[in-house]
Parts: sequence; structure tokens; C-alpha cells
Amino acid sequence: MTKMSILGKDNPFYKARIASSKESFKSRCDTAKDIFISRRRLEEIETGKREPYTDELLIMAEAYDAPYLVEHYCNHICKIGQKFGCKYVENKGDAYKATVMFIKSLKEAEQAKENILEILSDGEISQDEISMLDEAISKLNETMTDIINLKIALEKEKNKGGKK
Repeated sequence: MTKMSILGKDNPFYKARIASSKESFKSRCDTAKDIFISRRRLEEIETGKREPYTDELLIMAEAYDAPYLVEHYCNHICKIGQKFGCKYVENKGDAYKATVMFIKSLKEAEQAKENILEILSDGEISQDEISMLDEAISKLNETMTDIINLKIALEKEKNKGGKK
């Protein structure tokens, strides 16, 4: 039976490793060997003493099959992501549901495009156009989220298809 880390129990990197289906990931030492990160470095990441480097993040997200770690990193660690956002909403459904959401977003993005063209057609943004522009930006952010979610859902489906 694997001991649960008290310090890391709420850490997303720790949670992702423990939730992984790979048995060797139940042990921090075995995991460190598998993903080529020192045991001490992995412990520091999982206990919040250190933040992972981007290459470590990508290795962990892929190895643990936990793409939401990228979103966590972007929104809570990366200064660029904190400013511009990188939203991932874990899709409990499947690729079909993600596709439906994506198609719906495309229709809304089309309307946002029309609004942006109307706003920018005179070369200036007036005070009364700011709220319309904010709404268009919000729709574009939702579309980006749906694109990311669809990509992740399709990658998961592809990976499932390759495993027998």
C-alpha cells in the first residue's frame, strides 16, 4: 500500500501522479526514474517547494495522462498564462461532446468576428463599443477553450485506439 504524502495531498502534480493508471507511479522513486526527474526534485514539485520547469511539466502531463496540468501551470504559475489565460475545462464526456461544444463555439465566434469588424471598421473604438468588444473577446476565449478541450479529447481517443 502506498503512503499518501501529507504535504502534497492538495498539490495537482502529486494528485495527477497518484491518479495515474501506471502502477510504478505510485512510488515517487520509481516515478522519478521513469520520467527522468530526480526524486528530490519531484518531491519539491509535489510539495509546492518548487515549480516545475516547462519541460518537466510536459513530461508529467503526458506520462500521467493529465493534460489539465498544463492549464494549471498556465493559469497559476506562468506569468504569460496568468495575463492571457489558458483555460482547460476537464471534459467528463467524450470526443463527441467536445466536438458539439466546439461547433457551437464556432457559430458564436462567427458572430464575434462580425462584431469586431463592425467595431473596427471606422478605425476607432468608441466608448459605447467597448462593452461589445469585451463580449466578442469573451466569446473568442470560450472558443479557445473549446478548441483546447476538443484537441485533448481527440488525443485521448487516439491514444485509446492505439492501446489494445
